[in-house]
Amino acid sequence: MKALNLYILSCYSDTENYTEYYGAMAESEKTERYSQEEINSLKTLVDLLLDAGAGLQLFENYFYGFVIPQIGKEFDILKIGNDSLLNIELKSRMDEERAREQLIKNRFYLRHLSDRKQSLITFDAQSGRLFELTENQTLCSISANELKKRMGTIAEAYDEGVEKLFSVSHFLISPLNTPKRFMDGEYFLTQRQQEIKNEILKEIDSGAYYAIKGSAGTGKTLLVYDIAKELSKRGKVGVIHCGQMADGHKCISEVCNNIDIFPVAWLKTDYNTSSYRYFIVDEAQRIYKLQLLKLLEKLNQGSIPVIFSYDSRQTLARSESEDAIPNLIESLDGVKLFSLTNKIRTNPELAAFIQGMGDEEKINRNYFYHNVDLLYANNVTEAQNMIAIYQSRGYQFINHTPSQYVSATLDKFSTNVVAHTVIGQEFDNVIVMMDENFYYEDRKLKSKAHPNWNYLYHQMLFQEVTRVREKLAIVVIGNPDVFSHLIKIKQIRTSKVG
Repeated sequence: MKALNLYILSCYSDTENYTEYYGAMAESEKTERYSQEEINSLKTLVDLLLDAGAGLQLFENYFYGFVIPQIGKEFDILKIGNDSLLNIELKSRMDEERAREQLIKNRFYLRHLSDRKQSLITFDAQSGRLFELTENQTLCSISANELKKRMGTIAEAYDEGVEKLFSVSHFLISPLNTPKRFMDGEYFLTQRQQEIKNEILKEIDSGAYYAIKGSAGTGKTLLVYDIAKELSKRGKVGVIHCGQMADGHKCISEVCNNIDIFPVAWLKTDYNTSSYRYFIVDEAQRIYKLQLLKLLEKLNQGSIPVIFSYDSRQTLARSESEDAIPNLIESLDGVKLFSLTNKIRTNPELAAFIQGMGDEEKINRNYFYHNVDLLYANNVTEAQNMIAIYQSRGYQFINHTPSQYVSATLDKFSTNVVAHTVIGQEFDNVIVMMDENFYYEDRKLKSKAHPNWNYLYHQMLFQEVTRVREKLAIVVIGNPDVFSHLIKIKQIRTSKVG
């Protein structure tokens, strides 16, 4: 994205073509149409500053409508220099409390640029007044002259490539991988997550079933643990994690006295639910049917409401698919179903590659897939060396879960991090391996039988690659056919534009 001169942009007011005009100037692919009120608000601000004596050069190098990649967080006006930054939000009609909350969120999203002095300002176009967020998070009125002065102090401002300052790892947290940041509240929910949370918190004490479904990267785990944290202020919360426990689970349980997190194996014991006010079942698609029915019976006896969180695609075993737990949950009497659809964790490029990898008919030709590395190893030794190189670069290697009784290629890779241990977790950079157990048939990725009859290689692979947030590497071992299919995904865009 390129920075603009706000004066030049403000001179154009044709609503019908404004978005295209802006997009051409900024080299932005924004498709949302600008309203006449938004266009007028910028014009009013520029005129106010001109009346205060601002020179045309003061309007140089501003990013207009910048959106943080993957997050979807937008800034109306943003200028970033070596030692300071300026953010201005435009309001055609200002609600003071909402404007204050917006600037507080903006401070959160800009705080990783801590070596720069921040000026966070809201402009009310209706009244022509400017308000700044203070250090104690209140709004104070400032003059156009003061804003003009701030604009003049920003030296060596970025004129393009601002995206590189906003790595997704600065904003997205996982309760399981970064539990301290979670417990300290260093995150914000999306609007949709907040809507679901508010509705559940409003109704849950009346008792009932609640279901939150969504694919990988939509923020289910953060949402349900945020709800658990809020509910723990009202009473004791039991959380059943339908996968192997991570250190993050233990940390949250220890820090929050009113939250107990259990592995799904707890349901094999003679457990008692009577001391809990609420229950949450996370990754519910992996619970056994008989375990679920028994749990529901106990919860019903105590009129304990329960929240289910699941992704029907994230099954790792045949039995999980056959039990069809999501269908059972959605058929419960009175269940209230919520859906998360927008991916907020996964890089769109990575999500598109993963989709095309599974089904060649769904290959997306709009990406170069710069964040995907495809590696070919002739044997296990070469693969081990390649994985070691990428681990030194900060990649997390995730292996397929092995059988406890029958050996296979995957046993030759030393790691405790496997498909079953990373359920609900996420990593910035991930490396995985594909061997002779994978193949393509009718343009779809399939897999041979796992040594454990109940496990599915291709489902494990899907679980592993959907843990990634920024960069993905795949090592293909001695399988040139699969490698040629994968490399073709990257070559399609190259050949198209070449």
